[in-house]
Amino acid sequence: MEVIDEAKTIELYQALLKLIDTGVIILEPEVSYVREALWIALEHEITLYDSLYIAQAQKHGELLTSDRGQTEIANKIGIKVYLIERLMNS
Repeated sequence: MEVIDEAKTIELYQALLKLIDTGVIILEPEVSYVREALWIALEHEITLYDSLYIAQAQKHGELLTSDRGQTEIANKIGIKVYLIERLMNS
């Protein structure tokens, strides 16, 4: 686990706000996706939490995730997925 200091936290927060302000990251109410997410969760036996991201990606066409399970299901549904992998030093 990496611990970051207050200055780095503020820097990352400001970068996040910029991504939100420019529309790179879209924040939407989860309730907009609950119905579709429930069907995805039941059909693929995953949590509603995970399926909310997939349901939102159906609307917007792409999913950015580090979750391999989400990746597999989104691919099955036909959603373009960008999988984030972190390389660990051994």
